[in-house]
Amino acid sequence: MKKNKIFITLSAVLTIIIIVFLYYVIGIFYFFFYTKNENINALIKKNFYIFDKYTSIIHHIRSNPDYIDKIKKQDELIFDIYNEGGSKTILFQGDSWFEQAFSYKNLNENFLKKNQNLKYVNAGIGSYSPSLMMLQLNILINDFKIFPDMIVAYIDQTDIYDEVCRYKFQKKYSNNFLISIPEEKRPLSNHFIPFTREVHKVKLNIEYNSIISKSHHNLVYEIEKTLEQIKNQTEINVFNRKKKELIKNCKKKKDYYQFSADEIDYFKKELENYINFIISKNIKKILLVTHFHKDYLERIKNNEINDIYISNVVDEILHKYQTIKHLNFSKIVTNEEFELLKKESSWLRDKLHLSENLHTNYFMKKIDDEVHELYYFKK
Repeated sequence: MKKNKIFITLSAVLTIIIIVFLYYVIGIFYFFFYTKNENINALIKKNFYIFDKYTSIIHHIRSNPDYIDKIKKQDELIFDIYNEGGSKTILFQGDSWFEQAFSYKNLNENFLKKNQNLKYVNAGIGSYSPSLMMLQLNILINDFKIFPDMIVAYIDQTDIYDEVCRYKFQKKYSNNFLISIPEEKRPLSNHFIPFTREVHKVKLNIEYNSIISKSHHNLVYEIEKTLEQIKNQTEINVFNRKKKELIKNCKKKKDYYQFSADEIDYFKKELENYINFIISKNIKKILLVTHFHKDYLERIKNNEINDIYISNVVDEILHKYQTIKHLNFSKIVTNEEFELLKKESSWLRDKLHLSENLHTNYFMKKIDDEVHELYYFKK
């Protein structure tokens, strides 16, 4: 009887080993042909150091083909500099509103060349919200020795979604201080394409010459990623009901104005953390900028702005910071500009961004005027 039990146990263990080995062999064959024919992302291969080092800290860097085709060095995937000889440094932080603005030819001709005494550092990157901007500022100061005299930060309505739905559970802390927001391997939405897999492919291509070695490490990577996903899903479904509810709610959101009071409070806390970090670096000149999207035009006209509207959220926070200025476009837009903004041609197809002409001659022009009038930089 005892021998039978030992035999059954050994048979079961041997069966498991054979099954695992067969799966491994099948996996190796699959990844052998996959690796042999895979395309390596040329952008990441060319700029591997920057991607490998910083996507584990600041989630993602610039990847818009229209913009990155123009870069001359790797640093410009995080920031670029204009008027390098300027005596004062103005740092622009925010999302695609600033990333796009500085790529427009008209901005260079009508704005930058007229302000040669100012050094502009554009660190705008799509989907950057306050917590990522804080991490980015720390990198700019410590790694690239950029010390701004003034920060112009664009805060967008979509920042609330990014903070609550994309970055909240990705954040890593040390002694209650935010140290990184690594890129998610499995984003909530298919709209977001993570670079983690692409960086891994380039890394294998650099470290290993043998296709067999690459195939093995590709298989191990996919197994680890799958096990991590199972672990995360188990944690969410069994242990973390709050996170499960958040993910469920984020997937159901149809626009950027459906947030609970708790979610707005969470965003306010992250924005305050960003502001306090700026102040801790002895940067005393801060200008926050907000602008509405096309779908909010009628609400502004009819004075139907609620507590979830980003300019109101910023105003509420700035009661604590009397020296920080807020350029609120919903309050300064003229009737003539409002009528112009109602036109389809004034916006890009996503209805979230202005056309090139308005972005340069209306949005950035008013920011330029505010910078000089508020802080007395000579034109």
